[in-house]
Amino acid sequence: MLMREELAKTIEAYNLSAVGYTQTIARLANYQETYDFFADYLKRDDRILDLACGPANISLNLLKRKQLKITGIDLSEKMIETAKRAIPQGEFLCNNIVDYKSENTFNAVIIGFGVPYLNQYETEELLKNTYANLKCGGYLYLSFMHGNDEGFETPSFNPDVEVYIYYHLESKIEVELKEQNFDILKQWRLPYFEPNGSITTDVVMIAQKIQERSLGSL
Repeated sequence: MLMREELAKTIEAYNLSAVGYTQTIARLANYQETYDFFADYLKRDDRILDLACGPANISLNLLKRKQLKITGIDLSEKMIETAKRAIPQGEFLCNNIVDYKSENTFNAVIIGFGVPYLNQYETEELLKNTYANLKCGGYLYLSFMHGNDEGFETPSFNPDVEVYIYYHLESKIEVELKEQNFDILKQWRLPYFEPNGSITTDVVMIAQKIQERSLGSL
């Protein structure tokens, strides 16, 4: 997949901000309830694919509850370096999350705020490939910002850079998950208070891959 100019700029922003992000956003407790809920579906030694892993903060949180085998993917080299230091026993690769395909399937996939850097087409491709990377009955953790705007923003973790953000309507993501044969088990709307006083609505969804139907059952 060709890299868009705004995505390249966003990746560079994260390369410059890995330390700041890890010390601020990655430590937020806003999503703890969602991590705990997701962890209850996981079993010891499950294989977890963490897409847009960043410093692997979600995987680290899950590892406090269960012994898991983590594979993380991110386009930011500095974030991958940070994740490797945090989880030395994991496997971390600098790669595009949209078209990443593994030879082996996973028990669960995490996409923690990776979608805000993808347009609608890329998001659809991501969810399609995520379905392929999951074992039948496997689980998906997905988070994004609700809305329909897009554009460059200055992130709270580094006022000297800009990242290009896509907001996604919750209803559209719901439809796309169902079209990809996911069953949504639980979802949250969580307020995130921006430094300028505005409030962003974060959406977290837990979904399960439904077994493919045979032609005879249609």
